[in-house]
Amino acid sequence: MLLSGQRPYREYPAQWVVDSLQRSGFVVRSVKHFSIGFRKRFVNAQIDLVMPGLETLEDRQLADTLKARGEALRREAFDMITSEGALRHCRNYVVVAEPA
Repeated sequence: MLLSGQRPYREYPAQWVVDSLQRSGFVVRSVKHFSIGFRKRFVNAQIDLVMPGLETLEDRQLADTLKARGEALRREAFDMITSEGALRHCRNYVVVAEPA
């Protein structure tokens, strides 16, 4: 996404959120993590998100290499989802904090 001039989005790591809250004068009361499983629709959405940007790259060899890598990752993820039911390598979290 950066190579195509787009700004990527990402969630902040839980520990970064906790540290930032504490530096800002909050008391963290609890942090809870929830396992999540990603399926084919999510994989498609994530890979398809960057594909249009690859068309704007001037370096066509790089664009083609990145596109091929994305498709290889899609196949690998689909194989894992088929065998394991979902990709289970991520977690969501909730942080409960209040002003000190």
